Amino acid sequence: MDFRPVDGYTHLMTRRRRWRSIKSEHTQEYAKNQNIQEGDLLVGVVVQAMIDSEVAGVMFTVNPVTGNKNELIIDGSFGLGEAVVHGIVTPDSFLVNKRSVSVSNMIFILKTRWLHTNTA
Repeated sequence: MDFRPVDGYTHLMTRRRRWRSIKSEHTQEYAKNQNIQEGDLLVGVVVQAMIDSEVAGVMFTVNPVTGNKNELIIDGSFGLGEAVVHGIVTPDSFLVNKRSVSVSNMIFILKTRWLHTNTA
């Protein structure tokens, strides 16, 4: 996934690459493993207005490290979520117990940089 502001030409080229990705070896192998017929494969492209966020992040509804379905992890940082997704920053992290709806662990990291849009 890619989350960033784009101009019209870049959007068109990105959209074409997304549609072509349906023929990629990775996609074909995934479809085969999931018993999905080639004609049933679909590609979704979401285009929406980009805001210059103050904070953003990612939430995993299952702990991606342990596979524990009773825990979720929220990783976040200042600026755009792209910095977290692409590993540009080390995010703050919250481990949440779903049953008790309580934070069982928090890690805060000193922030020295973040990403913002180029809008003024």
